[in-house]
Amino acid sequence: MNIYKNLSIGLTCTTLVALYANAATAASISVGGTQVPGQGSFSNVPGAITVDFDDGEVPTSGLAIYSDAPVVQGTVFGGQKPDDDDTPYLDMYPTKRVDIDFTKDIKYFGLYWGSVDSGNTIEFYQDNVLLDTFSGTDVLNAAGQTVSNGIYANFFADANESFDKVVLKTGLPFESDNHAYKPVPEPLTILGSATALGFGALLKRQQSRKQKKS
Repeated sequence: MNIYKNLSIGLTCTTLVALYANAATAASISVGGTQVPGQGSFSNVPGAITVDFDDGEVPTSGLAIYSDAPVVQGTVFGGQKPDDDDTPYLDMYPTKRVDIDFTKDIKYFGLYWGSVDSGNTIEFYQDNVLLDTFSGTDVLNAAGQTVSNGIYANFFADANESFDKVVLKTGLPFESDNHAYKPVPEPLTILGSATALGFGALLKRQQSRKQKKS
């Protein structure tokens, strides 16, 4: 079973570097994550669930289901390990496409992108309809760089959008690690949070009144 980690707390977050979006798109990019020595960079988006591939396999069950793809460690033929990442990572060689199907709609997807090349692309779908595509060039532009072997890229669905499938494609090496995603909150979760906030505010007012009376 693959290891899923929620890294919303307990790690020191780096500064979000940039925000980039194409015209008339369904998503936007930001770059920047939390660097962990020897493990690469992780998402610093609160509540994000991370797939780190440390068990040497891609997930084939659960919220994120991956098509078959090799997981390797270190620099190998057809794959250069991302900067400061000595752990297993997803290597798209000789695989040229990896599909990630989500059993729930997501609003966010992130990954630690190794050798960022113009021939690497990420596609976002909803109900098998392509909503948006980003290339390695888009990520480099967002980071203000021309070459990199380690960028944490974050992709956010626009306000009225969500995704149920992410496709990674390449004609060149495409290494990545520490994938992260965040499902769309359930309506009951939103209602419960609102109720809890309302109850908390009411309790605070009551305590304030009691203090004034005393």
